[in-house]
Formats: sequence, C-alpha cells, structure tokens
Amino acid sequence: MAEKPKPEDAPANMAVFGRYILTPEIFEYLRNTPSERNGEVKIADTLKALAQDRQVLAVKYKGRRFDCGGAVEGFVEATNYYFEHEW
Repeated sequence: MAEKPKPEDAPANMAVFGRYILTPEIFEYLRNTPSERNGEVKIADTLKALAQDRQVLAVKYKGRRFDCGGAVEGFVEATNYYFEHEW
C-alpha cells in the first residue's frame, strides 16, 4: 500500500478508497506509525504495518469510482453520472 503514489511509483494497479472497518488494535498501530514531517500519520502506512502482523481483508469493487474529496470537479462528475444513469 502506498498513499497517493505517482502512477510510475504505484506498487500495484489497484487502489484503496472508501471506508474502513477497523478493529480496536488499529490504535496501537497508529501510535507506532511514524508521522510525516507535517505531523500527519498516513492510514496506508498504518494498514501496511497491521497487514504484516495480522490478516487484513479487502473487497474488490467492480463499478464506477469518483474522487469527490479533493476537488469540486469529482463531485460534479459524480452528480452528473448519477443524474444520467440513476435518475
């Protein structure tokens, strides 16, 4: 797992997105995950450490994904898609 890698640096052709269901031991891993220079702890780094010690499960999703977290364009694209296909 890598947090927002450049396409040429991506370790795989899959992405982690959406929501997580985390068990309580995640807090111990969060406490032990080094932070970035800005103090941020990356969930990808924490999950990678957890996966080295325990089983981490994922679901392969087939469908359309929209990036609505970083820019208005993704939200508009998702809204338009929903209007055209689901309305």
